[in-house]
Amino acid sequence: MRAVVLCHTSELALVVLRALRVNGVVPYVACEPRIEKVIAFSRACARVFYSGPLSRTEGDLAAVTQAVARLHREVGIDVVMASNVQGLRILHDIRHAMPAPVYPMPPLDALDVLDDKRKFYDLAANLDVPVPRSMEFETAQAIDVDRVSRDLGYPVAVKPAVSWASVGFLKVGSERELSDLTMPGQYPFRRVLVQEFIEGDDVGAGLFVRRGEPLTIATFKCGPRDAAEFVPIPALVQAAERIVDATGCEGVINFDARLSQSGEFRVLECNPRFFMRLRAARLCGLDFLRMGLPASGNNSGRAQGCYRPVGDAVSSAGLRQLVSGEWPLGVFARTVAELAGDPLPTLLSRLGSGRTRLPPAEA
Repeated sequence: MRAVVLCHTSELALVVLRALRVNGVVPYVACEPRIEKVIAFSRACARVFYSGPLSRTEGDLAAVTQAVARLHREVGIDVVMASNVQGLRILHDIRHAMPAPVYPMPPLDALDVLDDKRKFYDLAANLDVPVPRSMEFETAQAIDVDRVSRDLGYPVAVKPAVSWASVGFLKVGSERELSDLTMPGQYPFRRVLVQEFIEGDDVGAGLFVRRGEPLTIATFKCGPRDAAEFVPIPALVQAAERIVDATGCEGVINFDARLSQSGEFRVLECNPRFFMRLRAARLCGLDFLRMGLPASGNNSGRAQGCYRPVGDAVSSAGLRQLVSGEWPLGVFARTVAELAGDPLPTLLSRLGSGRTRLPPAEA
């Protein structure tokens, strides 16, 4: 099986490419020049067949469509997908011209809501899903500091309404800090969300969905550098199911939330795309990506135990988890094998090459 993957960010693209390879799929990549080097060096990538601007302008859409058609004539393509939201929007524009099925993805109207933190907040609140109190301002300079201080208090989270991977996220601890942030040039993002900061553990839910019905779901506690411990969080499952039912979602999506010591939770945002802990789930037994591949049979598996990056094995906490079995030796071994089989992207990233630094206009 051969796949075309549209990629804007190297980190998430590599998670998807490696998952495809594990499933016997040969990935061909269309990406922007800024990430071509790190993608091309990955053994998970068969070839970067298109390197150029990936946008929704008429000229760029035509260029990508033509490049996919040429590749299909050359090797034959079985499925077309995108690793990120920008790519999903492009696929919505050109899916009628694709020579192969498009991997399941949310409808465009659902994508517009779920990828926008303010629109997502309104949707969740209307569905009685617990969310943090939030305010939106057009720019940081427009933030009403007095109103935030009176109605939300501190600390607060400040972030762009549309971003990814914590781009633009700040925790602001006082009125003075927030006032400083409103000075010209201090925070360049537009459509700024100021949100009550929820103390607690970062948790998440990953789902594969068909027509608003989750076929599989896994909840987890989040650790640093994409570490994850898979544990049941029933309330988050119910909230996620309510949202995907209301939006008629398709494909792989992810929810981020905060869980307090008392067990109360607030849903923070939705990533209506592949997500970074896709790898953790796969190595722990649940292959979300596989479920959307042609003729996959929806054999999902189950995520169990915990995943940590290989480097954590030399830390005291990581060693304790390995010895106790909390970090299963099998998961550790699969992680080492995957890294050893494709080491160059990780090395390039450590050296500072290929990292995705999205400017405010794109975030």
